[in-house]
Amino acid sequence: MSFQSSSAYKEQAARLRAFLANKGIDLKHTNALEAVAQMQGVKNWHVLQTLADKDPGTPTQSSTGKRFQIVDPDSSSTTRITVDLPTEREEAFYRLLVEFSRGDTVHDEAVRQQAREREQGLNSLGELATVARGDSGQCRYIARFLAGLYNGSRFPFDLTDLRAIDDSLFEHCLAVLRLDHRPRKEVHDYFPNGSALWENEIIDAWSLDRMMALDAARILVDFLWHRSDKKYRPLADDIEAWRRDIQNQRDEE
Repeated sequence: MSFQSSSAYKEQAARLRAFLANKGIDLKHTNALEAVAQMQGVKNWHVLQTLADKDPGTPTQSSTGKRFQIVDPDSSSTTRITVDLPTEREEAFYRLLVEFSRGDTVHDEAVRQQAREREQGLNSLGELATVARGDSGQCRYIARFLAGLYNGSRFPFDLTDLRAIDDSLFEHCLAVLRLDHRPRKEVHDYFPNGSALWENEIIDAWSLDRMMALDAARILVDFLWHRSDKKYRPLADDIEAWRRDIQNQRDEE
């Protein structure tokens, strides 16, 4: 769909007001503009005016060929590009140019989608950081999730732990994973003094270092006892004794 100039739509609004005035109906100019926008199938006058101003319109003929001009009031400079194409492809090219001028290309939509996902990811990251500093049953899982994003080798995260959180928190986790998929910065760097926040208020608060050590000890004991040479079983017993001692200390706190 090709748009007329914004001045042409303003003239339509004026004619609409005049017609209704003859019928005894007083319509404000702003409302007439909104009505014209609705008739063009767009959300409001501001959108219609933007589309009209950015539409390349009908190409003009010059001595060197046809010329299209895209006007963008938000741009301070322009670039001239010359394109030679088969005559039978002219109409298809023009339709593509119209999409480009309106920002309706697949790439434009992908950029907008990435911006939406980034905004959602940042909001979700803030929400999860708050939850991780709470004391409910789900907070521990969120703390481990954020610690895994902070330092995955130090704090491996069991994905099955996501089954223990509610749907809302699960969606927040997915949004943060999208944000961190190709990160502009590490998750903790989105916060002032983020490293201290993660180390003191999430990792230390939940004793995650000790929790990881206990998990590692349990795995090592299982390996030494069941899958290695019998001569390592005394070592496995010593590690298991240490693990139980640390676990009892933790339970008593």
